[in-house]
Amino acid sequence: MDVSGLVYGIHIHGNLPAGFQLYIRSQVEHNVNRESSIDVRYRVIRRLPEVEEIWVGQPGPQATGRFALFRERGGFGLTVACEGSGVFRLRPKAIEIEWLPEGTGAAHYFFSHALPLWLESRGIPVLHASAVAFGDRAVAFVGQSGIGKSTLCAGLVRSGCHFVVDDGVPLRKDGNGDWRCAHGPPLLRLWPSALEDRLGVSSKELPRVHDSLEKRMMPCSNDNVANTAAGLRLASVYVLDRQPEDSSQVTISACTARESLVRLIEHSVAGAPVAVLGLSAQRLEQLSRVVSQIPVKTLRYPSGDDPCQLISEAILEDLARSTYQGS
Repeated sequence: MDVSGLVYGIHIHGNLPAGFQLYIRSQVEHNVNRESSIDVRYRVIRRLPEVEEIWVGQPGPQATGRFALFRERGGFGLTVACEGSGVFRLRPKAIEIEWLPEGTGAAHYFFSHALPLWLESRGIPVLHASAVAFGDRAVAFVGQSGIGKSTLCAGLVRSGCHFVVDDGVPLRKDGNGDWRCAHGPPLLRLWPSALEDRLGVSSKELPRVHDSLEKRMMPCSNDNVANTAAGLRLASVYVLDRQPEDSSQVTISACTARESLVRLIEHSVAGAPVAVLGLSAQRLEQLSRVVSQIPVKTLRYPSGDDPCQLISEAILEDLARSTYQGS
């Protein structure tokens, strides 16, 4: 089907499988910068092509496939082999997808792996983070895998915040020198326990993120947030630190400049592939600029009963204090 829409501030268009439409905002603003437009070409293959791999990822506890990088004229490629298998060929203005017909479709891998790598190759750092909006400003949450970034975002949205992006936050500098957080797919990726115990949402009818995982995709519209193409001005990055259940306080403390940079590097996507492709220095320079302008802070909160209202109040107070001090 013909798919055209906006995600991560990128206008994506191409004849793609229907699964891609779940990840893309269908409406495209007239003021989209065509420099941020990408043609995605898709074709079905019967076997994986033979390539000379320059890096092979080591499967982790929640790995959804074997990943490998290869170089080729005009760009580089990413091979995926698991329940869903295929190749992404990344060019400056296009991504070509060659995919086997069986197993998990290409959309999951495209938005979780290939597109973030393409953004990094264009000098746009991507944090392994989730973000919500307080008014016209975005705040991002980073933390170890499994700490509950997506669950926290879902709870904050229920408390009145606006959803921005889950599991990948691209950062761009606008013409005024402000760092902006682009909107991602209108989906939250949550485990059934979080959906049912924390949010009271049945997971049975929600599509799986991946055929081999129980994690589900919950639609979460970000259509009501302004400035969709440009994204929102990033106000702060919070490093999540979940405390024992007997804790009852939410506290926010500033990180040092060195610690801020370490945390953003630690919680960036695709660390090893970025290094293999020779993009580490570019990423370091960009993240150094981010921490020189954007405060990075530790957010400590209790693990027990739903703390989202307390967290929301603490962040609002923190943002108000930061605005006052910066005025």
